[in-house]
Amino acid sequence: MQTNEIYRNSLKAWENFYRNHSIDQRKRIIDPTWIIKTLNIQKSDRVLQIGCGTGDHIPGILESLPGIEAFGIDFSQTAIELRITNRIIKADMRFLPFKNCTFTKIFAFGVIEHAPETELIISEISRVCKPDGKIYLTIPNKISFFHLTKMFFISLDKLNLRKKKFWKLGYEKSFSLNQFTNLLRRSGFKICESNIIPSSDVNVKNIFSNRSTFIHTLDFVLNKINKNIFGFFIHVKAKKI
Repeated sequence: MQTNEIYRNSLKAWENFYRNHSIDQRKRIIDPTWIIKTLNIQKSDRVLQIGCGTGDHIPGILESLPGIEAFGIDFSQTAIELRITNRIIKADMRFLPFKNCTFTKIFAFGVIEHAPETELIISEISRVCKPDGKIYLTIPNKISFFHLTKMFFISLDKLNLRKKKFWKLGYEKSFSLNQFTNLLRRSGFKICESNIIPSSDVNVKNIFSNRSTFIHTLDFVLNKINKNIFGFFIHVKAKKI
């Protein structure tokens, strides 16, 4: 499948998601305390969230730090129409509409895996990040039961062996921790912290309650064995050199 077709299909999937969850999305303001503390965000910073949907963390950051310059981008027109603040603009993360060295703090949670041009996206993040600026990114871990199961069911979908499609949010790509941190280094970042986080959808006592719980609980157990290899999501904080 060509890149442009993948991108169009992914956009269509997310447009459907926001239309189907429009009521919930209008109420979606996330407590920004954690990201403010993690990136040490100050009023003097210029902040960018990539793939913020209708609002996500930006309204909370603006409220917590009055006067700060904080913006979010999303490629979904429906998300923009439902946005909670006008600080959220429509933009393509592959071609960020900002000048070089614009932001001091940038973050994206479970976003950059939804386009195949990962190196281009990281390069764009590096371009708009000021020297000594910090980023916080999360992305699915390839070495996980979740990833293997997802790939299995997507294969069944492609072969039309299932009546109901398994993956509804379009294209998604996973990385190992080493792959992702090396990619960031090649784009001019120094890794400050990196780890793999297990899923919160865990129930060891009732592991067979449903397929999702079973998969995530297995990942949770493996993550306890080796946190640098196994687990659900990769989290990385890095500094622009």
